[in-house]
Amino acid sequence: MRYLLLTGFLLFSLESFPQETMSLERCLSAAVENHPRMSDKQILESISQNSVMNINTQWKPSLNLNGQITYQSDVIEIGSTISIPGIEFPSPQKDQYKLYLDLQQTIFDGGRIKQQKILEDISMNAGINKLDAEIETVKADIIEIYYGILQLQESVEVQNLTLALLNDKKDIILAGIENGVMMQSDLSLLEIEILGLEQEKNATEFRKNALISILSEKCKINIDEQMGFSNTSLIFRESEMNRKEIDYMDNQQELLAATITVKEKNQLPLIYGFGQLGYGNPGLNMLNDEFDSYYYLGLGLKWNLWDWKSTSREKQNLSYKSELIDNLKLEFEENISNALINQRALILSYEQGVESLRVLAEKRAEIVKTYDSQFREGTIKTIDYLAVVNQEKITRIKLANENISLQKAIATYNYINGEL
Repeated sequence: MRYLLLTGFLLFSLESFPQETMSLERCLSAAVENHPRMSDKQILESISQNSVMNINTQWKPSLNLNGQITYQSDVIEIGSTISIPGIEFPSPQKDQYKLYLDLQQTIFDGGRIKQQKILEDISMNAGINKLDAEIETVKADIIEIYYGILQLQESVEVQNLTLALLNDKKDIILAGIENGVMMQSDLSLLEIEILGLEQEKNATEFRKNALISILSEKCKINIDEQMGFSNTSLIFRESEMNRKEIDYMDNQQELLAATITVKEKNQLPLIYGFGQLGYGNPGLNMLNDEFDSYYYLGLGLKWNLWDWKSTSREKQNLSYKSELIDNLKLEFEENISNALINQRALILSYEQGVESLRVLAEKRAEIVKTYDSQFREGTIKTIDYLAVVNQEKITRIKLANENISLQKAIATYNYINGEL
């Protein structure tokens, strides 16, 4: 009866956890959030903010302080060419001194500055999507480690149940020895089987604890070796591909399109105001041989009317790069689709394996039940009983592992598809 309760419990759940349990979702979330490169997002955003602020300065006036001292070999002497009685024309000095401020203010830029900010925003999003894609590769390792721990955990549970069953038979053998229906060798066989199973369980726990240490390091969280790990209950269903790499490639396309627009904006006229405030000898009056202050204001126009088709070729190159990204995206999507096809086939294989092992496990349980009665009655040898118990244990472990492998396959499918 005790064995039936144990095997019945095993049919519904092989998990026996402490109050706090670890989940796959928590591990995945921790691995991503605590990834060493996660702080790069803030750095990318800070770089982008500084770049936008620098772009905005193009609307602010530029102010430059300049100074110069010159000496020239000759100057214009009006008196040497024009002679008017009673009038003396001064001669400019050959040495000149000047200190002045140059001021320039953009008035109309044809949308250059606005488009540069759009370009910077797209560039930042592309960088973040690329970073996300690189960080999410850690999920593949977490899935592998987590389900490996689950399989070892389930093996330990089956081993514990089998040990409990075998230890329960000690009293029967001892009573049989006293009544002369069993021999000391029967007890020795049972004890050898128990010892071997305990060693097997210890080795399994050692491997499980090693994986827990690796998982703890990957997730950057403290995971106690006594903590239980909950199995997942994922259901396989197909969905649209949602990979960060595709988002990054889409951003690259947007970036190229925005760059083309910048090239087009740069061909529009640029209108600006300018001025100069200075002090020097001479000032604006070249005939005044004294230090004097001066200023002037003006309006300027810049328009590159002909660049020998340089911009046209640059835009064409950007279009070619866009085609390269299209091809890269197509190749990536095909590779992911093929990986999903293979993973789908693996899931179907595991589903069939689970069903077959479930039927086999039920038959093994019936055999053990029959042998258990015969063993209690003393009509079968201990070694025969231990053989069927061992086969049932192996089948239970295979069933548990197949169930976990099925969940791992579904989780991997979701990861490949970008849904995990």
